[in-house]
Amino acid sequence: MRSSLFSSIVIAGLLSAAAGHGAVAVPASTPPFQVLPAPQRGSIEPVYYYRGRYYPYRYHGHYYRHRSHRNGHWHYY
Repeated sequence: MRSSLFSSIVIAGLLSAAAGHGAVAVPASTPPFQVLPAPQRGSIEPVYYYRGRYYPYRYHGHYYRHRSHRNGHWHYY
C-alpha cells in the first residue's frame, strides 16, 4: 500500500515537472527594503562619555547631547 502511494506521488510530480509552467515576473513598484550605502573608511563619528553619560557631539571644547540644523548651520544644546 505504501509503495503504491509513494510511486503514484512520484509519478504525479514527474508529470507536473514535465508539463512546465511558464514563469511570470512583475516589476516591483517599490523596493521591499531600503538599501543603505556601506560606511566609508573614517566615517565613524566619535562618541564622548563623561561621568557615565553619553555625548555624541563636541563643539568648541564642550560636549552636547543634541544638535539641530537651523538657518544653514548647526545649533548644539
